[in-house]
Amino acid sequence: MKLKCHLRVFALGMVTTACGGVVALGGPEPATGRVEDALGTLPSGTLTQASKVDLLLVVDNSPSMSDKQELLRKSLPDLLTRLVSPRCVDALGTVVGSAVNGACASGLLEFAPVKDLHVGVISSSLGGRGGDLCAEVAPTNDEAHLLQRGVDGAPVPDAAAGFLAFGPGAITDPERLRADVASLVSGVRDDGCGFEAPLESWYRFLVQPDPYVSIGVGPSRQAHQIGVDETILRQRRDFLRPDSLLTVVMLTDEDDASVDPLSVNGQGWNFANSQFAGSRTVRSASWSLGLESTAPRGSSACATAPASDACNSCGFAWNCNPDDPMCQALRQDPSCLVNGGYYGFDEDSLNTRFHRMKQRFGLEPRYPVTRYASGLSSATVPDRGGEHRPFVSADTPPQRMPYPPSYIGTRNCSNPIFSTNLPASSSDDLCNLAPGPRSRDLVVFTTITGVPPSLVTKKHLEDADWVRILGRDPSSFDETGIDAHMVQSVKARAGLPGESAASDADPVHGRERNTAGADLQFACTFPLDTPLRCTGQVGCDCDEHGLELGGPLCGKGEEANVQLRGKAYPGIRPLEVARLLGGRATVASLCPTHVTEAMPGDTQYAYRAAMFTLGDRMSRALVPAIQAR
Repeated sequence: MKLKCHLRVFALGMVTTACGGVVALGGPEPATGRVEDALGTLPSGTLTQASKVDLLLVVDNSPSMSDKQELLRKSLPDLLTRLVSPRCVDALGTVVGSAVNGACASGLLEFAPVKDLHVGVISSSLGGRGGDLCAEVAPTNDEAHLLQRGVDGAPVPDAAAGFLAFGPGAITDPERLRADVASLVSGVRDDGCGFEAPLESWYRFLVQPDPYVSIGVGPSRQAHQIGVDETILRQRRDFLRPDSLLTVVMLTDEDDASVDPLSVNGQGWNFANSQFAGSRTVRSASWSLGLESTAPRGSSACATAPASDACNSCGFAWNCNPDDPMCQALRQDPSCLVNGGYYGFDEDSLNTRFHRMKQRFGLEPRYPVTRYASGLSSATVPDRGGEHRPFVSADTPPQRMPYPPSYIGTRNCSNPIFSTNLPASSSDDLCNLAPGPRSRDLVVFTTITGVPPSLVTKKHLEDADWVRILGRDPSSFDETGIDAHMVQSVKARAGLPGESAASDADPVHGRERNTAGADLQFACTFPLDTPLRCTGQVGCDCDEHGLELGGPLCGKGEEANVQLRGKAYPGIRPLEVARLLGGRATVASLCPTHVTEAMPGDTQYAYRAAMFTLGDRMSRALVPAIQAR
């Protein structure tokens, strides 16, 4: 049966589609009274339709991402083709063909062809951010700079400016554009930092008024930011136009691990470090040779009431003010009395550190999710001086508990996204920029991440849909109503086939597995187009170190080292950002329905459905063809 897309024609020729697929729009933005708190100050720009597009691709380059990168590479041509050569529709909105040289043989264009397009690619790798678990050189630290390397590792000539430009004086052949984009995506590779930070990567590139060059850690063990990244300032100014439709597409197979190195009074970097300051327990000495130590436990209340004041970190127990009753309660807390308040040698795997952090550690060292939603929405954002409270001396902690969070996010600077005449170097004024014409309607966010396909098939996600994806209230850790596949857990989850079940017992992810505490359960899995024999393969899930952990991904018997399926973990934080952005976000599952085309134009192939839905959302913000005549 041939799959069809139904189109609706709006005033001035705008068209939207409703294609089936594992994608959905984010839903409505917060009601008027909640916008200021949730998303920040409303920009003054009133431009809601654009003829230019700035497309930023944020591609996870952690190990085991190559299969997903390949699916993205195969899907992007659909979006690029639609932008530069829109479809033709009749008066009822039925697609009657494609445009040739910007003209329709019958009907009219769904929107004016995009003749001015920028495409940039950045990775999820930002190094150790003060810690030592990822080297501070590429590819484990790409510094949120635009990537120019292609499929063969050599620079893509058309990306000499850092990005691809399509239009007069630049690339004019759509096929050349598609080939260059495919090469850049392939060039990202999957040998980057395992603590992926895709949210922070695009935030630093697009939003941070004064992006740092590096993180230093002083004698007091408190982190500080060093320098201003001149490359980002220059690339941002060249890439981002004040009157374009800005579209951020983020591909990641794990939850975001954007640690804030200055959180926890300057100690947040410890969570990306092999040795945790003050830790009394060596992690898995048999293989780490005593060079790694574990993080502190959360107090007993964190297991059931992580949002309460009683949930605290046992790491604070031995340097808090003993005259404070909360300090005494923490010191006597049953959880803090176990192993000196730190996790045991096999209880704090680095591979699973960045999940449920408040519940497990009694604090959240990552940047708040609202920072990213606000970064795509607010006229003002914090500079480095407005993000954190002044540090208290490491030798003189605050006198009363619970300690206030380090991150405050005072919006004291212009947001570059909603500004014009962006600074080209740190010698310019980085904070007080002239407002630009862009409104919120000209900022679109797409996340392709770990979520069961069945949860994002609806065109518009409503509150009840978000409950199944994130629970009743993710901001207060209330997971009531969440789909079991979206629960982050190292243990088998209730209601799903266990590790003794067949590898295809569950149609979404196969089955649960024995992770030995060193990996999370999957949100979903999908068949690989070509099975991968893992001998000598980097990032393969079925090598000699991962046969038990691979579980439903791998073959059996003599084929146990053959990976048959790809996987994704619950992408909680990217999905939270999409929920906050509402109708300006689209969501897609990283697990496609088809990895080979069932027929030409198969809408369920790879991430084609995600590109269809993103194209629909972008079409609402592109100049209608009738208006462009």
